[in-house]
Amino acid sequence: MQGAYMSGSRSFDGSGSNSRNSRPKLRSYKSHFKQRYLVDAAWRTGGRNITRNITQSGGVVTSLHLTSKYIIVALDNAKIHVFDTEGNALRTLQGHVMGVWAMVPWDDILVSGGCDRDVRVWDLTTG
Repeated sequence: MQGAYMSGSRSFDGSGSNSRNSRPKLRSYKSHFKQRYLVDAAWRTGGRNITRNITQSGGVVTSLHLTSKYIIVALDNAKIHVFDTEGNALRTLQGHVMGVWAMVPWDDILVSGGCDRDVRVWDLTTG
């Protein structure tokens, strides 16, 4: 009779000895929606979903712009990375002393503003 009242042990990740009474694994909203996005993207692409991490410097992305020619990524480590639309690195713009938090591209010109209180104008074809 004592075994009839035992429901089995459970942990927060949903694993336990009694699968009938175990709860699903708890996840954050971020991980839930990321998983839903990845599944949806895989369905839309027929299971061929390729993701590339194009920034390698490890800073926090503070601004991002996509133009017909460039992907431009500003980071909190004072660097601006310029990629072609395939994600291949073209150049890194350095000149700000502190993080870059604002950018506006216009054709091959980029205007950036950072925490160093500087506004810089860049030629994206030459750096």
